[in-house]
Amino acid sequence: MEETAGDALQALVELGTGLPGSYTAEVGLYFFAGVTADTKWACDVEADIYGNRFRVWGTTPEEAVTRATTEAWRRVPTSSNSEGMEVPEWVYRDAWLLAAISYAGRGHPVTLPEAVGATRKTNTPPVFMDRSELSLAASRLIDSGLVAASDETFVPSSHALALWAEANQGFPNLAGAGYTRRLLLTMQPSEPAPDWRSETWTVSERDYLVALGAHIESLLNTR
Repeated sequence: MEETAGDALQALVELGTGLPGSYTAEVGLYFFAGVTADTKWACDVEADIYGNRFRVWGTTPEEAVTRATTEAWRRVPTSSNSEGMEVPEWVYRDAWLLAAISYAGRGHPVTLPEAVGATRKTNTPPVFMDRSELSLAASRLIDSGLVAASDETFVPSSHALALWAEANQGFPNLAGAGYTRRLLLTMQPSEPAPDWRSETWTVSERDYLVALGAHIESLLNTR
């Protein structure tokens, strides 16, 4: 492992100093001990490339750096890649909504009011996810197959529930940004993320406010 890590660090230095651009690249190699999947190594690159920064994962430091090197050079602007294709990654709001759905339903389908209400539990500070973030996150979760949706009801897949179980380590009643971030780390290497620019599921401003109102009313009725 020491030799592999040493080779990876040398390759990382060569990547950081070799990338062209108007500013010097910043690169980093990280090990996430809390990720239960085999892909615990991550490599970050921030440079004068399409997308500016990205992260890739690997089962070894060498694999992570090799993948990062390939992706970084692919993103260097040239006449042949003017559209700048990027490898999509999961972002915090995706994990935030998936955590809310998993937390609210405990493995069962949840309604839109239940999902919106639970987003306040799965974030710190405790705020509701807004309509725009909800539409973007739901689109990616649905497109990936992690969640199914029908009649404003969200149904997590068995794989989604397994990811949530890994993240909360068997304590489904616990919530907050810490568990949401852990879920994001668990999602990242184990499930390909759909294109973040595709919004295939949307909720109108009216329906969002109705759902939020229904959740608040349910809280008042339980007091």
